[in-house]
Amino acid sequence: MAVRTLISLIALSVAAPVMALTPEARIAAVSYRLQTRAVELCAERTPMASFFIKDADSALIDTVVPDGPADHAGLRAGDHLAAINGTSIPAHGVSDLIDRALDSGTLVVQVADRGLVQLKVELGCGYSVSLDSSKAIDAYADGTAVALSTALVDFTRDDDELALVMAHELSHNILRHKAQLDAAHVKRGLFASFGKSAAAVRKTEEEADVYALYLMARAGYDINKAPTFWKRFGSKTGAGVFSDSTHLRTKARVALAEATLLEISEKRARCAPLAPAFTPPQIAPSQHCKKG
Repeated sequence: MAVRTLISLIALSVAAPVMALTPEARIAAVSYRLQTRAVELCAERTPMASFFIKDADSALIDTVVPDGPADHAGLRAGDHLAAINGTSIPAHGVSDLIDRALDSGTLVVQVADRGLVQLKVELGCGYSVSLDSSKAIDAYADGTAVALSTALVDFTRDDDELALVMAHELSHNILRHKAQLDAAHVKRGLFASFGKSAAAVRKTEEEADVYALYLMARAGYDINKAPTFWKRFGSKTGAGVFSDSTHLRTKARVALAEATLLEISEKRARCAPLAPAFTPPQIAPSQHCKKG
């Protein structure tokens, strides 16, 4: 699974101001936080790297997850790797070496001219999240990865809003919506806006909106910003794909968000499992409750 180490777009930043981060760093920050802190709602749990290399064969650390295990251990962008778990860095396939170490549950990094550094290995959903250079306010999930357009990232005002749109796309992957629609032979594209196909796609969109708020809640983001964001989003995007019959209209989307916020609040009050009713059976969420 080279995507866990190749793409230097998955990092974590809690305290850093949004404006201090590049769009790539913001993507990285929110992705790692969502996928590790909300891991109990992941369909699969995969060891995730908290530092990322320049490319598949590079020994140069390109990005370090702020406030993550690599950061806590003292790794920095620009560090050169000399060995991983006692194996010298090869000329090719550095990413594969890191992934094998992650899968073993032990990650000991030797940094050139500095010595050995042992990192904690955290489990996450394991999806790569990337930035797509585009002026269209758009995002997509293909079952294995997520991409957000630069315009969409720029449109979000803070990391809570970015977490909302990213969690929506991650939810499509976690809930295996693409596979479900494919198995049901649901039409996409031009013909998706009609009849049963539209209804089937819209159901997945509604589920993703709800599931996203549960992911955000578990990751510690402010879910109460969702209704306001969807109002602003609907006003901005107008009569595009997000307003056709495969997606909820803005008023209905806001109402669904408000209903979900109430549902989450009630579950927190009762210390009930923080997961929606349609959570797949293979996912067994914990109570996720803090009693005062």
